[in-house]
Amino acid sequence: MFITTTVINDISDLNFVINAPLKVPLIAVEDKTSNNNAIIKNMWVLSFSLTAINEIHAQDLIKFVAKFLEKKRQEITQKGIASPIVFYMWFDEMAAQLRFNTIIAFNKKLPFGCKVDIVDSPEPIIQDFLASHYHDGIPWSELEESEDDLDEDEEPFILKVFVVHIN
Repeated sequence: MFITTTVINDISDLNFVINAPLKVPLIAVEDKTSNNNAIIKNMWVLSFSLTAINEIHAQDLIKFVAKFLEKKRQEITQKGIASPIVFYMWFDEMAAQLRFNTIIAFNKKLPFGCKVDIVDSPEPIIQDFLASHYHDGIPWSELEESEDDLDEDEEPFILKVFVVHIN
């Protein structure tokens, strides 16, 4: 099992992701181990070069998501997959990556260990991604803990996730 990681150097690299075959198993097995394996196997991690970040616009990525979803709908229909398939997407800010997954929807809960804010469009996630200051890495100064940091009551982390049923 592996996560598919792709470095996007320019907008044309997104076509590789759109045209990659869907990796959802044809038979849904309601088993935690199988579900975890499917989550890992079906995850896409998109890293963007600094050149790509400076050239790609929000509308480019919104169109990419729409094309990806349409291509996967067609593939699901062609393969005759009857199980409900869910696509979900989020921005991993610490890694400066867009991530998404397609899984069989027998598990009602998304596999995150934090609070989740379900958004109805990929746009807020894409906007956060493009506005991030961490595309070139997180500065060490932000990673160092001070005594002030230890005293602060941290608010719980809330992750924005775009979720849509493909079929």
